[in-house]
Amino acid sequence: MMKQKVSVITPVYNSQAYLENTVRSVLNQTYSNFEYILIDDCSKDMSNKILEKLSQEDKRIKTIRLEKNMGAGYAREMGLKVATGDYIAFIDSDDVWVPHKLEKQIELLKQNNKAIIITKYYEGKKTISPPERITKRMMFFSNWIPTSTSLFPSTLKSAKNMSHIRSRQDYVYWLKLFASNEGLVALTIQEPLVTYAKRPGSLSSSPIKNLKNNFLVFNKELKFNFLMSTIFVLFNVFFRIIKSVSIRL
Repeated sequence: MMKQKVSVITPVYNSQAYLENTVRSVLNQTYSNFEYILIDDCSKDMSNKILEKLSQEDKRIKTIRLEKNMGAGYAREMGLKVATGDYIAFIDSDDVWVPHKLEKQIELLKQNNKAIIITKYYEGKKTISPPERITKRMMFFSNWIPTSTSLFPSTLKSAKNMSHIRSRQDYVYWLKLFASNEGLVALTIQEPLVTYAKRPGSLSSSPIKNLKNNFLVFNKELKFNFLMSTIFVLFNVFFRIIKSVSIRL
């Protein structure tokens, strides 16, 4: 029986220090039937040269180079539009997968064909443990889905549409995926299968920026009124504190 194909998507911007490790962690997966789509978002460093070299080594790599910097959301959507796989997986250009990550996820996804499969992950010396089962309602209170751990069917409604906002586009994506697919859940594999990198000065590293960006998620992207947007932002702050205390083992 032919294995289902996975489309792995990575937006790349000035990632020369991390990029090769990320790419090789994908290429070294025990599950080998995938295409790897990397979108260079007009990098100013050597990222594109690294991609050119790696694409010559492995025919599963497909590269797209944008002529103007458009942000990770636009870049991911470019990847989604050309993806041909049965499943979609995201990985950021500075994160790393363990070799059996895709294999473990596909095994679980075959048993739950309307789910997003995520995993525990490493952040420095900590192991981060998302909830075992994540519902649409839970997602309004916090983004429980680490994007680089995700795998899901490409046939889900809205799976090919990504917001173009510069920050928190992944949160908008998951919220709209849940809204478009009745009964969708996210299930967590109880094993850390990704090493997550958080660079100082990244768009997600500032608490003040996070407050503003989360408000835009609810108010501008989801069209909630000012009061409801503020309430959900406050819930996000609360659960961010809870996460930092209770889900780190």
